[in-house]
Amino acid sequence: MRIILGISSPENHVYAMQLLAALRFSKAEIHAVHAIDRLTGPEYFGLPPGSGNVAARIEVMQQEGAKTQLRDAAARLENLGMRAIHREILGGFPGSAICNYADSVKADLIALGWEKHGPIEGLLAGSVARSVMVNAKQSILLAKRPYEDKPLRCVLATDHSPYMNECVQQFIQWHPIGISDITILSAFPHRMASTLGQLMPDMAVNIRPWVEQQLAEKNESLMRKLADIGPIVTESIVTREPIQKAIMEAMREREADLLILGAQGHGFFGRAMLGSVSYPQAISESHSVMILRA
Repeated sequence: MRIILGISSPENHVYAMQLLAALRFSKAEIHAVHAIDRLTGPEYFGLPPGSGNVAARIEVMQQEGAKTQLRDAAARLENLGMRAIHREILGGFPGSAICNYADSVKADLIALGWEKHGPIEGLLAGSVARSVMVNAKQSILLAKRPYEDKPLRCVLATDHSPYMNECVQQFIQWHPIGISDITILSAFPHRMASTLGQLMPDMAVNIRPWVEQQLAEKNESLMRKLADIGPIVTESIVTREPIQKAIMEAMREREADLLILGAQGHGFFGRAMLGSVSYPQAISESHSVMILRA
């Protein structure tokens, strides 16, 4: 498993390191990368001709700063029981540079620190994390707070679509042995049930309990598959609440450390929207999020 760890300043990447250490992926190969903007000349700053090679001097400073950041990050990783197999300084727009590097090494996961934004800030702030989240083809881990060295509690929200099943199977193959329990959450909101009931009035069964029973059975099947990770405790929730509300309640009631869900989308526009569930959870909520892509 190849993991790209984005090293940034300020050092919110430390949260991502701590979360990776807590997840304890088996056979993880970590690439620590620091992306810097390359400047083109004094005109970048609106400086007059004859100002000297300001951009070149700034780039030297950026390079030295990046080397220091990567060296310090490697030492932190060692202290957490992990090792950076590669350390790379990337140029160009940081978000694109990280995505391109992840493609070039065939990475499975990009791990980043993230500062919480509100809905408007999250939409407008051109942050590296947001750019990677929108454009990357890989799964994304957004760590939003410090993590202690203890087993993790997770909520896995799933619609049991073929794509999500493929994502979960990949997650199982990564073998994160640092998880103590996972709550499987599936939602069949009341409004959806009412709409389906109106569209199919002649069905021989009541649509709501029938769908809920199907989801409960699928949750149970997924719980058995997750047993491959190790001796973790799993729980099933099937709810009629809207999915965003259901996620917030499950995260709060289980005191969960990490929300796991799928990026509902395969092409560019699907990734740009990230689905009506994944995107708000990633940019607006305070809990850490893993967005799976297969």
